[in-house]
Amino acid sequence: MKRILFGVITIVLVGGGWYWMYGPCGVRPVAEGRERLRSLADRWSDAVQVASATPMIALAGPLGRLQDLRRETKELRVPGCTEHARNLLAKNMEITLEALLAVMSAPPGQRDALQGAVSERMRDASQKLTDFQAEMSRLSSCPPICDGVLATALGRD
Repeated sequence: MKRILFGVITIVLVGGGWYWMYGPCGVRPVAEGRERLRSLADRWSDAVQVASATPMIALAGPLGRLQDLRRETKELRVPGCTEHARNLLAKNMEITLEALLAVMSAPPGQRDALQGAVSERMRDASQKLTDFQAEMSRLSSCPPICDGVLATALGRD
């Protein structure tokens, strides 16, 4: 009887430990998802800096790179508990691109008139980036099960 009980307890502990480390929102998948998102955010930041320093006439190339990064972010498969962070990053990218495309496509005489609207969109994008960074910090402090992360992963959020 003691051996059976010991065996059951061992199986539960080993299985639980495995799930904690490698399950759908385990420590390892969450860490890997965070790293992929952090890498995309860094590449995005670099590409935005290049686009910001590019003359209006030559923005097509940098904007194409930004669109590629946004598409890569949207298509990135991450554990369910890191999807919110991915979506915040993708939304930041989308808003930034909308603002840059609005400026690029406006006739030269109307660009000044767009400045207020573009500034507002860039503030929105900045807030999404701040929210993304906060979510990444939260994920790094408590994987895999915390503050509704499990509920999010199970689709109950």
